[in-house]
Amino acid sequence: ELAHICSARLDMKAPGKWSPERAKLYDVVIKLEFDGIVIQIERARVGIRDVRIRNSILQLNGAPLLVNGVNRVECHPDYGKAMSEAAIREDVVLLKRNNFNAIRCAHCPNAAAFYRLCDELGMLVVDEANIENHGFAMMTALSLPSCSPRFREALHERVVAMFSRTKNHTCVIGWSLGNESGTGPNTQSNADWLRGCDPTRFVQYESGEVHGDATLFMGDGRHPLSDIVCPMYADPERCLMLAEAEKRPVILCEYSHAMGNSNGGLHLFYESFRSEKMPT
Repeated sequence: ELAHICSARLDMKAPGKWSPERAKLYDVVIKLEFDGIVIQIERARVGIRDVRIRNSILQLNGAPLLVNGVNRVECHPDYGKAMSEAAIREDVVLLKRNNFNAIRCAHCPNAAAFYRLCDELGMLVVDEANIENHGFAMMTALSLPSCSPRFREALHERVVAMFSRTKNHTCVIGWSLGNESGTGPNTQSNADWLRGCDPTRFVQYESGEVHGDATLFMGDGRHPLSDIVCPMYADPERCLMLAEAEKRPVILCEYSHAMGNSNGGLHLFYESFRSEKMPT
């Protein structure tokens, strides 16, 4: 059987732009006919928006973007990992009400309903590949899967699966290569693959330890394969130092871990985020 790939370009005059403040969506309907018979109809809701890094600043629709984000683990006290769409909506609405505008999927792709709701409600998303190597860190070999040819295809399949599911969702503004998994040739090849498929979004990775010879889970987020500097748990002073030293946007991939008697001093982070020294 022969497969045919078709493409089309639509020109719109002064379209409404999608943003967290105004999540404008358009209905796109594609109909497949053969000999006058309708074989298949597909409908999608899409937004028009532009994400790019310019002069070290992350921009959305040409304006600097201040990311007020959280890490969200898909889990519910009653439903566990199998969250209902209503429960997912409740999460996103609660975050919006508290002035958050971005979510990092921690630490794997989420349910399909999550992305639809983020499109609808205006929530920025960094989708994350289901890659995490903590078990290898116990053997002081955190980067082994990222370096070994034996794991190359397995890691790549997870990145491809993430991209294929959510590439058409307006809310997704960036791709994360995984979480705390070291860095090696497999990581670099996945970053290169994503950029080749999708130059419209940034690629991020906090990077871990390059050679896999330490038990540290966390990297400093400054590896050159990442389009943004995305350290873990850097304090506000270090955020400002990174902003002055780097020529990339600085966005913490994790901060203010809410475990036990914690979350104090959260205002200090946001004072640094809003500082004139920060590129975004």
